[in-house]
This record gives sequence, structure tokens and C-alpha cells, in this order.
Amino acid sequence: MNQVLFYFLVYVQFIHPNSERIIGKWDLISSGTIESIKNSDGYLLSDLKTQTLANEMFQVALDSVFYEFKKDTLIYQDVAVPEGQMPVKTITRKAIWTLHGDTLMVKELERNYFRTYVVNTVGKDSLSLYPIIDNKANFKGGYTFIRVSINK
Repeated sequence: MNQVLFYFLVYVQFIHPNSERIIGKWDLISSGTIESIKNSDGYLLSDLKTQTLANEMFQVALDSVFYEFKKDTLIYQDVAVPEGQMPVKTITRKAIWTLHGDTLMVKELERNYFRTYVVNTVGKDSLSLYPIIDNKANFKGGYTFIRVSINK
């Protein structure tokens, strides 16, 4: 019986994320979405100008995207290409967030935008999220972050 309780506690503590562990600032270090796009026919068959624009956007994302979880607020930086023209711009957005089990729900405050993620891992130094699209986790489109700071 003690062994079952031990494994349950290990699961809850280390595998199953909770709200306190996600609080802090996280920098994006990899994106499955970027890799999927780079391997797509649309990208591979596009002209050099389109690929250059996409590559610039990808690099800006990897250099500047962050998620900063506070008690109930999320501040995050995203990238945008205004009307398909360079330069790529960064946009800081504000949202509210909730975590139910391993499902992270994010509702932006400035626009009517809602998204959900599966929290794959949340550790001392790393966070891994997979977007939920059409009620299914998109494991090819995941995001990996490293912790920059802990905000209490």
C-alpha cells in the first residue's frame, strides 16, 4: 500500500502540473509549429521572398516570445507581420489563465481570442505546452520554454 501511495505522490508532484509551478516568466526556445511549417510543401515550394519573411518571423519568435504567468494574469509577447510586410513586429498581449488538471486555458483581454493547451511538463526550469485544436492535442505543434524568473 505504501508503494502505491508513493507513486501517486510522485505523479501528482512531478508529472501533474499545478498552478503554483507555472507562475513565472518563460522564454520560448523551440516551436514544433515552426518546424512543421519549415517542412511543409507550402514553405518548401514558396518563393525566396516568402521564405525569407517566414524565417525572419521564426527568428523573431525564438528571440522574443515569452509567457509571464502571474497569479491569474498572463502577459505574453507574440509576433506579427503587419499586412505581410517586413519588418516583423512584436506585440505584448494580456490574458487571464486557468489551469484545470493538465489543461491550460487562456483568454485574451484585448480581443476575443481563446485557446487551450495541454501542459505536457512543468518543471523547475522547463515548460512544455501543446495546443489543443479541434478538441485534440497537437503534439507536432508544441512549444518549449525555459524559466527566466519566478514571480511570487
